[in-house]
Amino acid sequence: MHRITCLIVGLACFFGASAQNLVGYNASNYAGVNGIELQPASIADSRYRVDVNLGGTSFNVTNNYISVSGDVFRGPYDSSHPFNDPDFFDKYTTRRNDGDPKSVYFGNTITMPSAMVSLSPKHSVAFTWNVRNYLNIDGLSPELATLISNELDVQNLWNQRLSSQNVSVQSMSWAEYGVTYSRVLFNEGPLFFKAGGRVKLLQGLQAFYLYINDLQYNFSSDTSLSLFQTDISYGHSDNFDFSGDDIRYNFTGSASFGFDFGGVFEWRPNHEKYKYEKAEDYYAERRDQNKYKLRVGFSVTDLGRIKYKKGGESANVRANISNWDFTDLDITSVPSIDSILANTFVVTEEEGQEFGMALPTAISLQVDYRIWKDFYVNFTPFWAVKRESNENKIRELTQYNITPRWDHKWFGVFVPFTYDEFENLHYGAALRLGAVVFGTRNLTPFVSGGDVFGADFYFLTKVPIPYGAPSKRKRQQVE
Repeated sequence: MHRITCLIVGLACFFGASAQNLVGYNASNYAGVNGIELQPASIADSRYRVDVNLGGTSFNVTNNYISVSGDVFRGPYDSSHPFNDPDFFDKYTTRRNDGDPKSVYFGNTITMPSAMVSLSPKHSVAFTWNVRNYLNIDGLSPELATLISNELDVQNLWNQRLSSQNVSVQSMSWAEYGVTYSRVLFNEGPLFFKAGGRVKLLQGLQAFYLYINDLQYNFSSDTSLSLFQTDISYGHSDNFDFSGDDIRYNFTGSASFGFDFGGVFEWRPNHEKYKYEKAEDYYAERRDQNKYKLRVGFSVTDLGRIKYKKGGESANVRANISNWDFTDLDITSVPSIDSILANTFVVTEEEGQEFGMALPTAISLQVDYRIWKDFYVNFTPFWAVKRESNENKIRELTQYNITPRWDHKWFGVFVPFTYDEFENLHYGAALRLGAVVFGTRNLTPFVSGGDVFGADFYFLTKVPIPYGAPSKRKRQQVE
């Protein structure tokens, strides 16, 4: 693989393996404490007395430029497999040259021990703990993406002034400790409404950003570059680096707070069917049953930001240079990048400045329709707030998900179909088998062999304690 492309992939791998990374399962009636990531109100009127998440992980990697042939994911995996071919990049990848700006998205969440508790028919609380990692690369013009992926050896793009708008490379890792409260606000006849919110204590682990509003450049060869009045915003936390084999995080950002909130409306045309006589002349709703025909939710997640102090020699610079020979530059570590920028260009700010990294704010709508008994279909559009001109931010991936599912108390089958902002269509599958949940939204290479622009997977282990049915004697009194 080419040297510069390897650098970008290596930077991504530094983060290891998001609200919208449990596609299919996150809208389940039995998502429990994990449903908070998409909809904080979901835990009120839950089917669970208690739901404990022991641990898990999820990741999503995708882009809109380079695809890998799906055929390479099929066996046999022996010495002759394409992955072992030294010319793999040239033989088995394809570039999408459609004129759109090119982007790369990496998102990972490590789910730590978390739990939710139903306090009463109206009130529920939860305590959550996650470690999250993101990397976004955005705003690469088709010409710039072509140059990078071909190690600058594209002679028909030399000796001409090119431009690329809102070029950015941004990343952040942080831990978050959340407290969620959700409550039923209205429950009369067929109409039901609940709302909830989560407050999260945020502790920054690392952050990095490079942003260029208007990149004007000219390559005269694959070793010579001219830049024209280009302002580069650049900074990272004092512990950020991607060199070395042993990567350790320490708390480096100032503690701050983040917020999620949402509401859910349900239409329950057969609500009387789910009542039973709990005491004389007192009728209660069955807490073990899903009662709606139609459910519509709205949520806003990840409001907030984390502050860091700039580390090393990182600083904003202005580049105006002709025929810069970068043949022998060492760009294998963050300190080396700091030194190159500081010593080659004009620094435009004082050292030691603070910067704030905005969380990946997103807005989503969840529409769930009960087809028959335990069979449902869900439509969840998920819009990322991009803020393209904001240099200090990370962002989510806009997606539109349709998921038919079978959703039983102890078992669930989910078949998500996803169309994302990169114009990639995915289909996948997920299973909930009691205490274990796993799934992916991308089975394309294993089913159709089509081109693959990314990969994702999630896995969770849980201790769910659902409500049981009322005694048969009490149910017969109403039936």
